[in-house]
Amino acid sequence: TMHSNAAADAGGAIYAAPGSALTLQSSVLTNSTALNGPGGGIAATSCAALVVWNSSLTGNAAPQSMGGALHSDGCARLVLHNG
Repeated sequence: TMHSNAAADAGGAIYAAPGSALTLQSSVLTNSTALNGPGGGIAATSCAALVVWNSSLTGNAAPQSMGGALHSDGCARLVLHNG
């Protein structure tokens, strides 16, 4: 669980750097903010893989950009699964 995190740029709670692989399973990200960039909860740029499995992203914000909960740009593999 990650709650009320902030980043000056992208990825209020989590930033996945280029080439990285990120998997979240049964995770909770709430009320995090990317102040001047995308992805209040998660920002992923040119990553190898981003997998979000049975997780909750609520109340996250990117007030100056895109993707309050999640912003993915150029990731080779993106999987979102809930259920």
